[in-house]
Amino acid sequence: MWQDEVKDIILAENIVSLEELAADNFIEKVQKATGGHMEDIEPIVVDESHNLRNPLSNRWENFYTLVWDHIARRGNAPYILFLTATPINNTIWDFYWQIMLLVGMDRTAFMEEGIPDIFKFFKSIDTIGNPSMLNDLLNELSIRRTRDYIKKNYPDATIKGKPINFPERVLENIEYSLGDTYKGMYKRIANAITSELTMAAISY
Repeated sequence: MWQDEVKDIILAENIVSLEELAADNFIEKVQKATGGHMEDIEPIVVDESHNLRNPLSNRWENFYTLVWDHIARRGNAPYILFLTATPINNTIWDFYWQIMLLVGMDRTAFMEEGIPDIFKFFKSIDTIGNPSMLNDLLNELSIRRTRDYIKKNYPDATIKGKPINFPERVLENIEYSLGDTYKGMYKRIANAITSELTMAAISY
């Protein structure tokens, strides 16, 4: 998708897919995409960055290695931009591990924002069970634009010369009965499981 977009605006790019990033030879693939000059990379844009939420995955580990052991080896960390509509898929730790990629595992990176140890900060929020406590940190790290915000503040916005149009949602309720539709099938299945099914004993 991105190849066609950047070509339309005549923008030089080096694109590596998330599948290539997860490969064992990901360094070779990145070297091929960049012409072998990884240390010259300045901005890195990751689309669908929620795919980097798991520190046990090859993608996460390889991205960390790529950025902090190869690109930043001369001491100049690249600018990193994560794009995602769902920074948190399962738990707040999805967000934490994406942040760790941005700051190179520096738990003191947000000391000036009043967070001396970001791991302890997340741990306390997880214990309390109130994800809304992350709002201030989200505001520091992210730019969030909802449909309503764009419609209100950018009414004349266009993409490739065409006005941005958000379809109006039309909701319709459809009422149905599983019992009427399947003629008591679920009741028969439930009865069979609870009253008729017997599990044979297996001996070794």
